[in-house]
Amino acid sequence: MDRVFQKPTLFITLFEKQLLRSYLLSDKGDFFKKLSVYFKLNIVTSSSLEKAIESVIEKYSLETFTSITIFEKYQENIFTRILSSVFRFGNKSTATIQLIQLRKSLGDGFFRTCLRYIIYFLVANLSILKPFLRYMFYCSIKIKTLEKYFKQKIVLDKDSMLFITSLAPLRGEDVPIGLFFKKKKVPIVASVRSWDNLVVNGMLPLLPSTFLCHSEYMFNNAIAKQGIKETSIVMSVTPSYQDKFIPALQVVKDERVKFSYMCQGLIMNPDDKNFVEWLVNAWRKMPSNFDLYVVQHPAFIMRDLQINLPSNVKLIVFQFDETSLNDYYSHLGKMDLVFGGGTTGVLDASFLGVPILAIGFEIHPQNYWESALRYLDYFPHSADFFKDSRTTILTTREDLIRKILDYKSIRPIERKIIIKYTGDPTVSMSSVTLNALLKYQISSR
Repeated sequence: MDRVFQKPTLFITLFEKQLLRSYLLSDKGDFFKKLSVYFKLNIVTSSSLEKAIESVIEKYSLETFTSITIFEKYQENIFTRILSSVFRFGNKSTATIQLIQLRKSLGDGFFRTCLRYIIYFLVANLSILKPFLRYMFYCSIKIKTLEKYFKQKIVLDKDSMLFITSLAPLRGEDVPIGLFFKKKKVPIVASVRSWDNLVVNGMLPLLPSTFLCHSEYMFNNAIAKQGIKETSIVMSVTPSYQDKFIPALQVVKDERVKFSYMCQGLIMNPDDKNFVEWLVNAWRKMPSNFDLYVVQHPAFIMRDLQINLPSNVKLIVFQFDETSLNDYYSHLGKMDLVFGGGTTGVLDASFLGVPILAIGFEIHPQNYWESALRYLDYFPHSADFFKDSRTTILTTREDLIRKILDYKSIRPIERKIIIKYTGDPTVSMSSVTLNALLKYQISSR
């Protein structure tokens, strides 16, 4: 008699609304349906996101093969907290220098600043320290300590696996969950949430069995900045930058000319509110057929803007858990020009072939190290992208107004430059991920 095939359990971390949109909402559960052919699925998340995930599971009929486990209230012990600080300042990136200088400008003293620079120069330049520190992190927490943060008991079968959707250091609960499964000798396939994570968020405390890389740019940084071995890297694509999400080109005669300003929010850009208020007032003098859309970042919404909107200006937000990538891209794809600072929004527009401009000035000068202008020099991801793409960086209000009026002269960025940062949009993220997972299933038999 043939033995009945028992599907192993694939645990999937999902702690951010943005990832809920990328992995579940936008493709209507298709990715999970493909995984379910080979695995029972268990989403590890927080209670704050549980209802939203349950709603999506029900909406796309994923209940028969998808369960949920809650992991929350994780607290670092003193030793782990110290290591986390070392990881935070141990990445060989100009973004680390910006962070050290920012903390100093906000009041941190001479001793702390010197200590951070010592960590930076030692860890960033001595490659032998990275594996040693990661081993120390591995030893810093016991399995029993990690177990208590799971609300449900974790039952592992012979071929269980873990897929980490956001291996960004010190963000969310993905890393301690990864540590738990690593201690249980479970293979881990992982990626990061965004194109900036390997150069901005410090050193990865935990390396997976296989790292899914989004692009050539991320590949280079994974090796040079994080010390990930090339043999453990599999080339994929950014989940949100796949061909299937690009809206169909609509040739419609429209007398309206459409522009979008992509906000960063006050946490990322302290001058954003000032800029939006100035821009809206300046728009009153624009041609009457020029429409402006101020696209707020869903994680950093500015709710106290002191402006009366003229009829050709709209404030809009594409909430991560209420809209799909198709909704968002459908809007951006209709734009004649998109502009913003060091925000992913300008890369999104470039991906769709929409011309972009970079804002390189402030309405009210900010603290140098806190200023969003550092995205043009100290934050490598955006600085490199603007340099490689030769994006025009506007340094005065007058420059911006002139370029908007002359919007037809601005050309889209060359496709090969965009792919360097987004990955190849013809690649199927679900197929690459599934193949990476199945490699371990085959090798275990």
